[in-house]
Amino acid sequence: MNLSDRALLVQLSVSQWTARKYDKKATKEVADANGTTTAVGRYNKSLLPMNDLLDNIHKKTTHIRQRYYDNTLPWGIDGTQMLPTSNYLQFMSDFRKERDEWNILVRNFVDHYDTLKDDAKRILGGLYDPADYPSAVDIRQKFHMDMAVFPVPSADFRVSIASDELSRIQQDVERRVAEAQTKATKDVIACDKLQGGYRDWE
Repeated sequence: MNLSDRALLVQLSVSQWTARKYDKKATKEVADANGTTTAVGRYNKSLLPMNDLLDNIHKKTTHIRQRYYDNTLPWGIDGTQMLPTSNYLQFMSDFRKERDEWNILVRNFVDHYDTLKDDAKRILGGLYDPADYPSAVDIRQKFHMDMAVFPVPSADFRVSIASDELSRIQQDVERRVAEAQTKATKDVIACDKLQGGYRDWE
């Protein structure tokens, strides 16, 4: 049995709004005030400072990406990873759950977007520029997450990997998943001890 029979290729794609932008005017003002040139530094401003709603999306994205890499092994230079078929059903079930939670965070952010812009106008003062912000209609289109699944190409030379090497690869993935789960369990236990046994579930 070769690699194409025992593995699939997966590719995680994520797009999200960073709410950060290079401010040429502010960069020039800082340079002029210090008697230097704009080549020595750039002023990148946060368009929605002091809000947790967008930050929560970014943290969830990082978590999902980490789980993606923990459960797979590199295949191509474009972010494509190899997933053993024996792990496919659990892997996709977990991913769909995480993506649903991510989409809830996105909807919550979009629902509060106008309020967050009003807050930014007050906080940023002279740095606020309405042209920096997508419209309320367009902002939702800035967020997207999907998982593409492909068969391993039969013509690829890597398909001829020996059976014992393929077993080693799968064992390596399973070992890393188990180690990640053990670490997560220890972190939860440590958190419980610090909080006197109370856990704030998400």
